[in-house]
Amino acid sequence: MTRRLLLPALLIPLAFIPALGHGAPPKHQVKHPAKPASGPARTRAACRKIMQSIALTNQAHMIRTGSHDYTTDVKALEEEAGEKFVGKCPSGGKYTITINSDSTFTVHCSIKEHESNPHGRGGYTPPAN
Repeated sequence: MTRRLLLPALLIPLAFIPALGHGAPPKHQVKHPAKPASGPARTRAACRKIMQSIALTNQAHMIRTGSHDYTTDVKALEEEAGEKFVGKCPSGGKYTITINSDSTFTVHCSIKEHESNPHGRGGYTPPAN
């Protein structure tokens, strides 16, 4: 009978040892990605996401139609995608699509501040597969 009580009596204090002496767990600093500030940075970020969306819609259009050419007609993409299409710049800019010499395309916004990207090119050009 005493053996049955002895084992739990020895194990229960061992469960509390990690809590002793260590105190509170260390606070780790977690870096979160910076969110764009309000105002121009936020509207630029929103516009860049819309440019990416237009580019994806253009790629889907090419696959759906079976052609090997992208379209430059933003209005046609809007009509094809229906209410899912978001093609309005938050700052009121107008979107255009140009076909590049290497058979890729670039989506542009008429607001100059929305055009720049880290690669030094204007607009949004989707990555090649």
